[in-house]
Amino acid sequence: IVNIMIGGLTPPFGSMMFTVCSIVGVRLEGFIKEVWPFIVALLVVLLLVTYSESIALFIPNLFLK
Repeated sequence: IVNIMIGGLTPPFGSMMFTVCSIVGVRLEGFIKEVWPFIVALLVVLLLVTYSESIALFIPNLFLK
């Protein structure tokens, strides 16, 4: 899901990016300039979930106890 969010926010296939820009009436350049901190945060979360087993399985492990 996090990976799909990153893909939806970044060009060239950013469906969420194009939708938000058309609804709000913002140019793509302005949107990309403002969304970079969120993309960086999503990349950090993606790396943590991908390479840390304990973080990725935290919620499923709650149901097993």
